[in-house]
Amino acid sequence: MEGVNPLYDLIVIGGGPAGLIAAKVAAEKNLEVVLIEAKNDVAKITRTCSQMLHLSRGLYNENVIFENGKIIFEKNGFAINYKGAAYELYHKYAFSPCGFKLHMMRKTPPMGIAIDKGALLKGLFKEGEKAGLNIETGCFALKAENTSYGVKVYVKKRGKITELKGQMLIAADGLNSRIVEGLGLNNKRTLMGTSKMVEYVMEGVDNPFQNSIFKFVGKVYSPAKMVYLNSTPYGHETCFVLTRPEAIEYFIKKGKISTWFKNAKIIEKRTAIINSRSPIIEPLVGNILIVGDAAGTTEVLIQGALMLGYKAGLVAAEALKLRRNEEKQRKLNEYVNFWRSSIDYVRNPEMILTIRKGVNLFPFLDELGELDYIFSLTNDDVFEGELNPVKLLEQDLRAILKYKEKIKAEKPELFKKIIEYIKDTNVSINNLCS
Repeated sequence: MEGVNPLYDLIVIGGGPAGLIAAKVAAEKNLEVVLIEAKNDVAKITRTCSQMLHLSRGLYNENVIFENGKIIFEKNGFAINYKGAAYELYHKYAFSPCGFKLHMMRKTPPMGIAIDKGALLKGLFKEGEKAGLNIETGCFALKAENTSYGVKVYVKKRGKITELKGQMLIAADGLNSRIVEGLGLNNKRTLMGTSKMVEYVMEGVDNPFQNSIFKFVGKVYSPAKMVYLNSTPYGHETCFVLTRPEAIEYFIKKGKISTWFKNAKIIEKRTAIINSRSPIIEPLVGNILIVGDAAGTTEVLIQGALMLGYKAGLVAAEALKLRRNEEKQRKLNEYVNFWRSSIDYVRNPEMILTIRKGVNLFPFLDELGELDYIFSLTNDDVFEGELNPVKLLEQDLRAILKYKEKIKAEKPELFKKIIEYIKDTNVSINNLCS
């Protein structure tokens, strides 16, 4: 790339699932495509992120099926090859400070599949190369702008800044997108919070539960008050919190279930700083498409990134074949409409609150023994569940409110507190209590 200033058909920034599949799809349509990725090794996972397929029908207006080494997108009619390890997840547990539990389960299909994201990216990388995709690793995209001929992108590699020209650009550089910031799009978005996520990957964890993911709530586990523990497809456990590393250290060395980690070995540590902003409703600026997490409030998960990247690559390839600018813009707007119709919180911004409340319900109840009381009621039950972020609040509340009459009689103030908590969400109290 050094000393060269070619005009590409398409420039793609970001070598995650969305960027890789977008670039691959466009290259397979015989376009001259270059992918810009900051990491030297596309397949190396360096930050905390989702490594799970959520098999929830209707999530992102799609039905994802995993079988015979393929991730199948039933509604959108495409499939992705996956040759890495996989581990089926049937159970989701939440534990109260005293160890009482709320247990969700689904076996057919599983609630989710833990996968090796690095193996997925490596496979897409190889397929892209086979299709003629130009890939520049160790290359940082600094900024992008629209021009009369298309787009101009400034990139930095080995200390040298180069100007790339293209007809179109797909920006898929994540939640903290530098391209989105440079275009000034964040000025119109609401910053909803900044959090640091810390993750430890461990082997040798003495986990008595199989095929499960966990949420531990309360200071007896960690100062973070809530710790997540997930399984990997290699028999390891990945533990993460939305706070400082000391919170995980306490969890594995001094917390209530620290005996699980007596013989555990930490094999990797990852972090991520996440700026959560209101979503970009119009992810098209001239000849630049903003794709996947870069336009979102939270991660759109692996399957969301793949689905959105596939659609963006397809739309871009078709748009570039059109001569008239009006036709081209009409084609690109197909992606805009797809984004709006697929991601729940873009279609209905109130869903953001529902998702956040679904995550924060248990710490909200972890006062004066409230969570212990409620989970003592649900401790022996097994409820039907799934991993759809939009439905987490509803399914947890539905399980809790199985005992609404008992809670109302024994703890009327607690019952009132729960009802007040959900009044400003999309969850119907009447439906929950029916």
